[in-house]
Amino acid sequence: IMSVNNSLYCDPLLKYGTDAQRERFLVPVAAGQANGCFALTESQAGSDARNQATLATRDGDSYVLNGKKQFISTGREASFALVFGQTDRAKAHHGISAFVVEKGAPGFGVSKTEDKLGIRASDTAELVFEDCRVPAASRLGEEGMGFKIAMGTIDGGRIGIAAQAVGLAAGAYERAVAYARERHTFDSPYCHAASCGCDESHSAASESIAAISHMTRSTRSPSCNAPPLFVFARERAASTGKRHRYVPRVCAPIVPVPGAAASNAVF
Repeated sequence: IMSVNNSLYCDPLLKYGTDAQRERFLVPVAAGQANGCFALTESQAGSDARNQATLATRDGDSYVLNGKKQFISTGREASFALVFGQTDRAKAHHGISAFVVEKGAPGFGVSKTEDKLGIRASDTAELVFEDCRVPAASRLGEEGMGFKIAMGTIDGGRIGIAAQAVGLAAGAYERAVAYARERHTFDSPYCHAASCGCDESHSAASESIAAISHMTRSTRSPSCNAPPLFVFARERAASTGKRHRYVPRVCAPIVPVPGAAASNAVF
């Protein structure tokens, strides 16, 4: 919940929002009075975030949004949603724009909440927009800047996801060791409390616990080193104007290794 608020919602509002937008949409969230969410993913626009089907049609001093967003973290409970949609299909991803939509706006609703295995404190929801009218003053940045805003925001978000994955792996390891110390089969304990070494008759369990320990330890260093590397990459990108050369090379590799460790440790 904190990661979504701080990284995926507050950060782009702080960077690209006007003073009026920050006052209305950022201050309540930063003060802990409300939650925000980041609505980019669609059924056909997951890894390929450019393939947005949600439309934002200009109508006078407003935009009319139509479409669906899937797997939106804190989408059900959020008071504000940072929503991305196509304002000009002919321009492909250069025609994507970003909007802040307030909860309760006519035409904006939550159609379902996912029943998840983990991270249940944070809801994951499907958002629906049906002729949802959003003031032009709620557009974040200029028209066509949405994809740039989304990609820049996700870069920083990867660090939080990696840290979360390390925590999941560490938690799974601790629970596996605790269970192995309690479990007895064939009159023999899985694990000796003193050394935490598994009995010879349970070598498979020993190997599994050792593998979880190794994976967890190996992911800590990349995750801890990621923040200063990310700051360096952003500074270099700002000074050279070549974001594509620096930032993705630092951020893209951050998540896969911790993610795999968390998945293997939990399951």
